[in-house]
Amino acid sequence: MRALVSVAVGVPVLATVVGQSLVTMSGLSVPVLAPRAAETIGIDPGNVGAYTAIVYAAATITSPIAGGLLARYGGLRIQQVALAMASLGLVLFAVGHPLAAIVSALAIGCGVGPATPASSHILARQTPPPLQPMAFSIKQTGVPIGGALAGLLAPPLVLLLDWQGAALALASAGIVCALALQPLRGWLDADRRPDGPRARIRIRGPLALIFSHAGLRRLALASFVFSAMQLSVSAFLVVFFVEAIGLDLTRAGIAYAIAQAGGVVGRIIWGALAETVLRTRTLVILVGVATALSMAVLVQADASWPFWLLAGIAALLGATAIGWTGLYLAEVARLAPPGRAGEATGGAMFMTFGGVVFGPPLVTAILAATGSYPAAFLTLAALNLAAAAWLAAGRNDKKPE
Repeated sequence: MRALVSVAVGVPVLATVVGQSLVTMSGLSVPVLAPRAAETIGIDPGNVGAYTAIVYAAATITSPIAGGLLARYGGLRIQQVALAMASLGLVLFAVGHPLAAIVSALAIGCGVGPATPASSHILARQTPPPLQPMAFSIKQTGVPIGGALAGLLAPPLVLLLDWQGAALALASAGIVCALALQPLRGWLDADRRPDGPRARIRIRGPLALIFSHAGLRRLALASFVFSAMQLSVSAFLVVFFVEAIGLDLTRAGIAYAIAQAGGVVGRIIWGALAETVLRTRTLVILVGVATALSMAVLVQADASWPFWLLAGIAALLGATAIGWTGLYLAEVARLAPPGRAGEATGGAMFMTFGGVVFGPPLVTAILAATGSYPAAFLTLAALNLAAAAWLAAGRNDKKPE
């Protein structure tokens, strides 16, 4: 842990955490704003699942594309572009029209997709291998930090500025961050090859890399299910607390922020345990099982439960359902051929984002058919258990040659 404090490692970790936080905040602000925004746009709040699916459909395509652009432009430049696209998406969402909302989801997805390959590319080059599980776990705290920021900032901004003003205020943070990162580009993008062959926008190469190796393939496919659960939690938790439990928007936002904070703590704890107490892959499996059990407890909740208990369950769910990705990305980087961590991450994230596209619409469909949050969430929990068992079956997969 002390080594991560050094400038050579600490600055890249901090830069990637901040960038990942604000890109994520942009995407997860929309589910928090949804109960108010839906009134203006003229849609049901439950349709936030469809919005989230559009975001991550775009992310699914742009993640492997980013993997092919990193060598020419550098990880930091791609991260700056991701921040700008996510901010543009919030600006478009503030227009308050159904068509603008669809375009905003596409823009945010074009920011979310490149952010993880870009940051993985930076950390794989700047961080010594023994420190990578912790560094990647800390970097991935940017996702729940971004969600916590959305849960804490969006509700009071709505009260102060209305939901459209809140969206614009949150969008400005991403632009400021992109500009603030520019002085680091000469250092963190020192490996770029601007005079080399023009980068090709391609998806096939990163996917071929993932699917040609058993260990990477199994991880990527398991991540499809885990991410379906993760983004369903992020997309529906506020709506669940408001519509099913009866919390007001402010308390629902606090519970949501607590869940995201649980994800921050979980990622750091799992990162500290990885390769010191347990193998990284073993931890991914155990966290997957714990996610399913946490969700099974949450769906028993009703209006009679005290807020502190709901908040505690939300924290546990966050630590597990949101806390697994740093371990996953560290394992992908470990298994990737030398110098291809960013490309491997882009291919793996294609499957991860595919799960995100699948999860929220599945919840929406089950809600439409049954009107039951427990039915929807327990379906995801069962899939999580199956994915953890399948990943455990390949725990001895070897690193590609």
